[in-house]
This record gives sequence, structure tokens and C-alpha cells, in this order.
Amino acid sequence: MQSKDTKYRLLSVMVQVPRKSLTEIPASIKANQTTNERRNEVIEAKVFIKENIYRTRYKQPDLKISFETHYKNKCAYCEQYVERWDIEHYRPVSKYYWLAYSWDNLIFACPTCNQDSKKEQFEIQNATQVIYDSKDLSNIHNLCSKYNQQEKPKLFHPEFDQPEEFLSFDAKGNIYSENIRGKYTIKTCGLNREKLSTRRKELVVDDFIKKLDDIIFITHEDIEKCLIEIDKLINDFAKESKNQKKEFLAFRRYLLKNIFPQIIIQKMNK
Repeated sequence: MQSKDTKYRLLSVMVQVPRKSLTEIPASIKANQTTNERRNEVIEAKVFIKENIYRTRYKQPDLKISFETHYKNKCAYCEQYVERWDIEHYRPVSKYYWLAYSWDNLIFACPTCNQDSKKEQFEIQNATQVIYDSKDLSNIHNLCSKYNQQEKPKLFHPEFDQPEEFLSFDAKGNIYSENIRGKYTIKTCGLNREKLSTRRKELVVDDFIKKLDDIIFITHEDIEKCLIEIDKLINDFAKESKNQKKEFLAFRRYLLKNIFPQIIIQKMNK
């Protein structure tokens, strides 16, 4: 099938995870006496105490339910749906002990991104790391923006940054960036690990190409009908890319704008 006027419609979407509302902080960390006591003890010790009574304070049932709902059971870093997950500290408590129970420092992440890859890594671009200031205690759940301005962290925060602006992909599911923060985030969270890239390709690219091939095979003798069906395919895909429950939204968005148009043209001109 050949066409000099292949048409397709592209719809862009935002992929940034919405910020958790300060009005919805779970009771277990908002004004809980036990949590406040554990925080004060950690601050007094000037180090996060690695005992269960301190760890369990950011693993309470109401906190878990809130994170599952907010993040749609998807890892904030790799955007993969997970059944087993961690409540991860954006700024590691090994350095930022006073933020162990801070609402905007807690992130929903898969064990592979968190425990196997990121661990305690957290580099900043400015020379000086913020230190504990008792004045910050009154705003303990809302310090990320202030600290980000002071430190300029290399790691993207999925709620405060728009990482998709600095990321690119290929049709094999690999991810790239020319931005210093993009490169650091990809490396630190292991976002190009083989199984993850393969899953991106199989779940998103291979599925789209199969549907495209089926359309071209069925409608190859009627180019107008073919274009209508391809337009529907693109729009359906765009709608899915707006669905926060879907995996790999950043990848889907990039495909719509940069890769699928070429694939469509190539296949129609064969």
C-alpha cells in the first residue's frame, strides 16, 4: 500500500505524577504522638535509628492505602505495575534523618528501583547539603521544594519534576537522556535494565504494531478506510496514555510523538 498523504492524529499527555496533597496526609504521620516521638528521638540522635519501632512508622496501614491509591500501584521511577512495593525515601534517611516521616519525602517504588538500584544514592549539584534546622520542623511535610532549590538534586522527583521533558526512548524500550539529571536518574534507578526495557517493548510497541499490521492487512485495498482505522488506533492509544492506571506513560507519550508516525508511514508505503 502506498500513500503520499498518510494522516495520523497525535495527542500529547502529561506524565508527571500529581503531588500528594498536604490535606490528605495520613493520620499515622500527620499528628500522631508515636510518630512525633520517634521523629524527636531520631533528631536528638542525629541519625536514623535502624530498629523496627522506627521503620514501622512509615509503613502504617493508612499510609500504604494512600500510596497505593495515589500512585495507582505503579512504581514512581520505572512506571511499572507492581504487587510488591516499598515506601521509598527520596532523600535517604542515612543523610536526612529528620525526613524519615515527611510526606513529600516518601515515594511509592518497586524493590528493584529502590533496594537493588537506588539504595542510598543521592547526589546534588550544589556544593552544600542542607542540614537539620529546628525551624523546619513546623513545615516538616512540605520541605522538598525548599531543599530542591538549595541543593539542586540530580535525581528527578516524580512529583516535583517533569522528567519526560528530558527523556527519550527507542522502539526497543530503551531510555536515554542528554540532561545531567536524566542521565543520573536512569543510571541510579536502573531504568535501562534488560527485563524492564523488554517489558516496555512487548507491552506497548509490539502490541501497537500487531494492531497496525492487522488493520493494514484487512483494509489494504481501501486506503481511506485504512486511514480511518489507523486514526482510531492512534486515538485509542492516546486515550490509554492519559489513563493514570496504565504502565509506562512517559514511554507511550514519546512513542506517539516521535516513533509511531514513522512506523505507520513505513508500513503503509511497503
